[in-house]
Amino acid sequence: MSSAIRSDRKDILEARLDAAKLGLENKLDHCRQMIDMGLKVITGSDSSWGDYSLGNTFHETELLVESGYSNYEGLKSVTINAAMALGLGDTAGSIEKGKSADFAILKSNPLDDIKNLSSVEEVFLMGQHIDRGSDESNKTYSQRKPAQF
Repeated sequence: MSSAIRSDRKDILEARLDAAKLGLENKLDHCRQMIDMGLKVITGSDSSWGDYSLGNTFHETELLVESGYSNYEGLKSVTINAAMALGLGDTAGSIEKGKSADFAILKSNPLDDIKNLSSVEEVFLMGQHIDRGSDESNKTYSQRKPAQF
């Protein structure tokens, strides 16, 4: 491949990266504006932002924190606030007697660093422990994180 073609490809990739950075900043700005207006912004496994695949809940919550939420507000966006927005606040979203008991035990505290949401140690669904496979298989699986700028 000639150096001119390599240079053209590099220019195209740099232009795409610049456009992606601008797009992300615009989305973060819009999110900041909603937060500043006092709107509740929730996180869920069914949404997708451009490069995000469905199910990137951890990363979506990190972006809410980057947009202005505290770690605590980010955690609420993916738990009780999401449940309440779906009309499920009486049965899900927090650990209380009579609720569905769907929860994860984390290795590290997300209130210290929201990235700790991905430090899943154990998962319970309707109060039952879920076998997530071997430690080795869990090390090889992780949600695809969007490109970092």
